[in-house]
Amino acid sequence: PTEPPLPTGVTVLPVEDSEIFVQVGAFGDFGNALRLRDQLFDLGATSISRVRTGEAEFYRVRLGPLRDVRIADALLAEVAEAGVPNAQLIVE
Repeated sequence: PTEPPLPTGVTVLPVEDSEIFVQVGAFGDFGNALRLRDQLFDLGATSISRVRTGEAEFYRVRLGPLRDVRIADALLAEVAEAGVPNAQLIVE
């Protein structure tokens, strides 16, 4: 059988709106999430959200949303300096 021809052009699609966060931790215990949020409060808008995956429930601590990747990278470095080296950038 003959294979269909490969596409020769690139299709550009509009970018969907997204938000950037620095996720600093996820905990099974709400008290641990509160302590980390309080530790990083001076770095910017901090939130705790409850998330359920299957049977497990945990509390996610994030800073943001942030305007752009440059700001997010700078905040990620500040978070690491504040004692949270495993924080990561999340785009939703």
